[in-house]
Amino acid sequence: MNNKNKKSDLELAIECGVPTKEEFFARQMAQSKTENNSGWSENYTEELLKELEFPEFHRVDDNPIYKSEIKRRNRKKHLAPMLTPDFVVGIGPIDANDPKDFYIDVNEITEGVWGNFNDAKNKFPDGNPVKKMYQDLNDKSFTSEQPYQLLLNELQPELAQSLYKQIVSKSEKYSYKRNGSNRFGLVSVLAKDGFKIAQIQYLKLIISIFEDLLDPFFLAKSAHSVCDQLRTIKLNFINPGHKSGFVPIVCPFEGDWCFWIVSGTSVYEGDNLCLINSRALQGLPADHPVANWLKRVGKISTAI
Repeated sequence: MNNKNKKSDLELAIECGVPTKEEFFARQMAQSKTENNSGWSENYTEELLKELEFPEFHRVDDNPIYKSEIKRRNRKKHLAPMLTPDFVVGIGPIDANDPKDFYIDVNEITEGVWGNFNDAKNKFPDGNPVKKMYQDLNDKSFTSEQPYQLLLNELQPELAQSLYKQIVSKSEKYSYKRNGSNRFGLVSVLAKDGFKIAQIQYLKLIISIFEDLLDPFFLAKSAHSVCDQLRTIKLNFINPGHKSGFVPIVCPFEGDWCFWIVSGTSVYEGDNLCLINSRALQGLPADHPVANWLKRVGKISTAI
């Protein structure tokens, strides 16, 4: 082959669509929030609940059997729109907005506030630390001897509150519109898209649950050995090399919800933290299928 016609590695890479360093950096700096992949997360949750031997349930959202009732209520202004959670416990059709039904909703843990690189709209007084990390890595050289250190010790209350946005907003919606019912469970799944930043949101949530919700309660009520056990569980969850399995913890949480499962994916696949709200559990009939399931799985953590 004539050397004059031979293309350089860079030219071949460009033709194949491989971005240059400058193009890659520009894409990172244009970071925008990843949209939830609701179909994937709902299917994931359905398989997870079946593996956990959760009581029988069926889909409500996008289920054709409810289309006529949804349309009827949308036409009748004196009727409240029909709530459509992702799932409802039981196999038979439900009546609209019945407070006796047990709803289950799904949300993906995406990048959250850490995926917002717009300086004018983010919640960081000193700038998004993840954006700064990308800028530093592009401008400076780091090695194994001089690694990059990403500090994520933000203490602003609004940042911590954003971690609980889904459990608060969804439980309030389904409770307020069903006469105060707390028959609700949420499954939060670590997104498979945008994982590098989404895992920051996931880890921040796990750490906050232990340090801000669980530690204060158990420090006041339990022996030191129980608190040590709790710290070990937390460290296991934030360690991607350790598979914690399904870990339920029973506690009198605030809020109109009965259980909340936080499920890891990718390197955190197999980590499932299940918070069981004893206040809501006590309000369920003793023979309710969800009550029986929660009592059965909750025995694992009775000592905590």
